[in-house]
Amino acid sequence: MVLPSDFLAVYPQFTVVESSVIQYSLNFAENNYCAGWADPKRTDGIMLIAAHRISVDWFQQADIASSVTGIASGSGSSTPSGSEDDWSLTTYGRQYIHLRNTIFTPPILVL
Repeated sequence: MVLPSDFLAVYPQFTVVESSVIQYSLNFAENNYCAGWADPKRTDGIMLIAAHRISVDWFQQADIASSVTGIASGSGSSTPSGSEDDWSLTTYGRQYIHLRNTIFTPPILVL
């Protein structure tokens, strides 16, 4: 089990995030994406997914705040964009996909 302290040692930029939010994201990643990984990179994958999810949440909150401000000022609105399943939205998501692809490379059949 990856702890928030382990996560923050690798990603100190997330110290502003509540420990419970980090733990929830770590648990979600472990249970939904990396449950079957026996690879030593499993912990890296869990932390990358958690960092991605937290970052996407930040983006969505910023989009919502911008939309509310736009509506309040009468200059229109915007729809929050992106979802946590869009791995290309963050560096962490792209790193996770790269890691996953290197772990689960299909075997090469030599004839």
